[in-house]
Amino acid sequence: MDDGDQVESTVQQLAELHDAHRREATRAQRLANRVTETLGRPGALMIVIVLVILWMIGNYAATRAGVGALEGAPFPELGLIVTLVALLVALLILTTQRHEQTLAEKQAPLTIADRASEREEDRKADRHGRGAAPGQSDAAVPARPGS
Repeated sequence: MDDGDQVESTVQQLAELHDAHRREATRAQRLANRVTETLGRPGALMIVIVLVILWMIGNYAATRAGVGALEGAPFPELGLIVTLVALLVALLILTTQRHEQTLAEKQAPLTIADRASEREEDRKADRHGRGAAPGQSDAAVPARPGS
């Protein structure tokens, strides 16, 4: 198998592995992946910041206007809500990471084999590039400095 065939085969196997990984994911896992992806965008951070600021300003303004505020400073309910949301986000991230780790573990043998093949091809090219005949052992080719 030449280099092009080896690379094409590895790419095809990786594509099939990714497709199978997506197909095998449960509905809950797919939802967790989508939510984690959405929360990981800068817009989600901006929305959270705006909501917290609006909560604080709204409660302050309601207190000043004499209307019943949801809570007063230092906003203990807001702290509880933020803490619970942080816990849920951490769990979502862990779930998504675990799912991606299973893919990485399945993918590792393919990428390791591909890298080993590349190193072998590099060694052959080095031997040929320095005038070594095909089939000549590595011992006959002087080592590169730092190798």
